[in-house]
Amino acid sequence: MLKLRYYILLIILICIFIVLYDIYQDNETVSSIDKNSNPFKKHIEAKNYTSIEDGAYAFLSMGAQSNQFNCAASIESLVRYGGWDGHIYLITDREYCYDKKTLVKNANMDSDKLHIVQINEDLSSGGIDVLHPVIGFRKSRVRSFAMKTRLLEFITDENIKNIAYVDCDIIFGIQGCAKEYITGGPSWNDVSLKFSRVFYNNKNEFEGIHAGTIVLNRLHSKEALKIWRNRIEMGLEEGDNDAYASAYYAIQQELNKSNDTKTKNPLLPGEIIDPNKPDNSNRYEKFLDMEPENLACMSHISKARCTRYGRDTVQKFVNAFDLNTYNHHYSYCVHPNLQTFLYGWFPLRYIPFCPKIETLL
Repeated sequence: MLKLRYYILLIILICIFIVLYDIYQDNETVSSIDKNSNPFKKHIEAKNYTSIEDGAYAFLSMGAQSNQFNCAASIESLVRYGGWDGHIYLITDREYCYDKKTLVKNANMDSDKLHIVQINEDLSSGGIDVLHPVIGFRKSRVRSFAMKTRLLEFITDENIKNIAYVDCDIIFGIQGCAKEYITGGPSWNDVSLKFSRVFYNNKNEFEGIHAGTIVLNRLHSKEALKIWRNRIEMGLEEGDNDAYASAYYAIQQELNKSNDTKTKNPLLPGEIIDPNKPDNSNRYEKFLDMEPENLACMSHISKARCTRYGRDTVQKFVNAFDLNTYNHHYSYCVHPNLQTFLYGWFPLRYIPFCPKIETLL
């Protein structure tokens, strides 16, 4: 059985080599970008660093995420541009994919504040969920969504009461906003989880959330996280956002049936917005906006944004941060021909030395 597994892996590697060879001629390196035409001026690094004693930022690097640079880049930007000097947790199923000394050096941060946590889970060996067609080949990716509901389990320091979870494909850009975000939003007496993007219909009824950035509390968030995790692991939805909304509606339906107007839905979310900005720009996290004057606290550079704007255009935005993680050598966006490997189906764990996908093309 073991020999068969290695034969299969060898065949896969040969196929990858053929694909890479075929498209090598079409590859444009980041160094070919005309920096003089970049509309984004180099951003100003933070001069004042802030944090809170009982707070931390958390990043999840599961499966294919560990084969990318963007977790390291997000941490670097959090410190150098967001001005965060508090604790940071990088939680991964493959600790060997990261070198702590390099992360600390690139971010110019205190080594004692960076914690790389190895979890006892395997989300890097691929897999197919045949029992839940809506998930299919995305089994590992959907499992990774559930990991954010277990942050209180992975961050064992009881002194850390408030945790700001951030997707790895986010770059921080504004000094002080990291502290503002983790301390913002409504009181924990009113909500159990806080998001930067909450959606309502025209009747002001809750419709859904975007789970790319979340703030949770060790005391107040436990029940909501448990309910959310259970819903994700049921495999009825392909994403964590939909699973959250479905769980919320199921609870609210039961409350409505019983005419219970006193019990609060434990999944009723709070929204963190910047009170100092107008309505059209008050979100701390925004999907990448290529207008130079619209720099957000957290610019979310999703795969869809890479496809929409193109690698070279997105790279002009990233180059303005002069991130040590990339050093103007590798592209932020994964080559379109390699994006399929980011969805969890491929057994990246069996490729030696944890190569970064951005270095391949």
